[in-house]
Amino acid sequence: MTAGAKPLTGKLRAMDYKTNDQSLSDGNDFFPENDLAAFEDIAVQQGTEAPAAIRIGNAEFGNGGEDAASFPLMIPLRESCGLAIAGNGGSGEAACRLMQLIALRLVSGVRADVRRCRFVDMSRFGGHFPYIAGLHESLVSKHHFITDERGLDRLLSELTETAGTIIRTRLTYKFQDLTDYNRNSGALEPYYFLFIADFPAGFNREQVEKLAKIVQNGATAGIYVFLSCTGQPAVDGHSGLRDEIAEKLVHRMPLLTDVDSGSCRLANIEGADKLNDLFALKADGVHRPVPVAAVESLIQRLNRNCEEEAEREGLQESGIRIPIGKKGREIHYFTLGHGSNNYHALVGGQTGWGKTVLLHAIIIRAMERYAPEELELWLMDYKEGTEFSAYRGHSNVAYLSVENSVEQGIDILERLQGVIAERGEMFKAENVSELTRFNEKSDRKLPRILLIIDEFQKLVNLDNYKMMTKVNALLEDVAKRGRSFGIHLLLCTQSLKNSKLEQTTRNQLGLRIVFKLHKSECGGFFDYNNEAPAALTQKGEAIYNTDNGQPNANEKIMVDYIDENEILGLIAGKG
Repeated sequence: MTAGAKPLTGKLRAMDYKTNDQSLSDGNDFFPENDLAAFEDIAVQQGTEAPAAIRIGNAEFGNGGEDAASFPLMIPLRESCGLAIAGNGGSGEAACRLMQLIALRLVSGVRADVRRCRFVDMSRFGGHFPYIAGLHESLVSKHHFITDERGLDRLLSELTETAGTIIRTRLTYKFQDLTDYNRNSGALEPYYFLFIADFPAGFNREQVEKLAKIVQNGATAGIYVFLSCTGQPAVDGHSGLRDEIAEKLVHRMPLLTDVDSGSCRLANIEGADKLNDLFALKADGVHRPVPVAAVESLIQRLNRNCEEEAEREGLQESGIRIPIGKKGREIHYFTLGHGSNNYHALVGGQTGWGKTVLLHAIIIRAMERYAPEELELWLMDYKEGTEFSAYRGHSNVAYLSVENSVEQGIDILERLQGVIAERGEMFKAENVSELTRFNEKSDRKLPRILLIIDEFQKLVNLDNYKMMTKVNALLEDVAKRGRSFGIHLLLCTQSLKNSKLEQTTRNQLGLRIVFKLHKSECGGFFDYNNEAPAALTQKGEAIYNTDNGQPNANEKIMVDYIDENEILGLIAGKG
């Protein structure tokens, strides 16, 4: 068989590296020309889709003579739900090395704004993923390692909710799967890649059952699971996994067994028997040496690419980044997009502790930093209607509502829906899916939009159920679809107690900035066991949290104070 030959079956892409599928790149990602290390052939070319197939090793034919050949061994990704990897005993290190290589391929090949990677290690506190831990924060955040039962519960609930939302509200009857939706809807929803070490160690029965549902339905919603097994799953009637539910889960997935032996075997995938009979299957990172220098070189390339990309795209192109205060002695930035996974923000805290000061700092610094053609400010004030009035007529302010009217709030949100629809048509014409790429290709540059709503509770906590439902639907739609079109939300309020803001919308507000609060109020903005705002003692101090309020993402900052005279002077200088 020669390079470029047809795959053995329609389901199994085991050796076809010359392909018309652009998502498989040009072959360099999958066909190394040397044996130095499996890592050295990974290209850093990030796209907006999950790859159609992913390489897991080599399929070797012949006994080293003239007829010997080696072809990339690839499994279909979009047609499956991921991959289960098992050894034939031992520590499981070989399976985890292969998982890390798969993770590095996905991190290098899928752009950060359409990729969410999560790494579960319940037995070694993340020690099963040493290569991943060295990646730049914008590629894999430290908050994406799950090592305790509570974190695992949150993750499985998040993925279950995400899958349901995608299937019910995005795909409906129009789209086959998430890739089809992202290609044709004019919007982008992220893919999730879940890596689990030592499965089912650390999982209780309920968690295994939740994961089984995700495996069964997740691929349609763009959720893919990769796991290494602590025991050998049943193949040909011989079982090594002790948990029956875990055993059934593994057999719903493509399965690679015996990875730490002389040759692997594939199961649970069409064409696997022929492949096992004809070829010696060698897993990447297991049957070929992986020098530390090669791993370090790859990580450096990936990290350097992140830094260069941020510099190349510039401030407006990649998001919003505004200095708002200090973290210790360092300047701290309010960041939406621009290398982060957060596109919307939620601000809270008691009266008099700094919320309004923060909003003014964001508005003023945005006016200083961005031209009107780069950033528009849409301001809605449901406090007393006076906080934002000083900004009326400023060149950056496209809309200003100080009338405290629900009807006007609905009107502005519907205007944003109109912007999304208009930009969607423009993006289709340029064959792009988000603002950065549109501005690169088009002669017409579109500004980002930052909508700030102060005391938004008054907009959603309505006695009129029909109107309340409409407001929530508008906020959710703008939050979910807006990020691809350069639209960002900042919602501010004193309290979320008895809030009627939908949880699905709240989940979109990944950045949380919270000032002094009573312990009983913290759970509305942060995770229920994160009471850090209650311990704040100074006005202007806030907890800046980039992970939906998870405790390990807390950063204490001090917000810059801008007095009224400075505000008026800055406005007069640029208005």
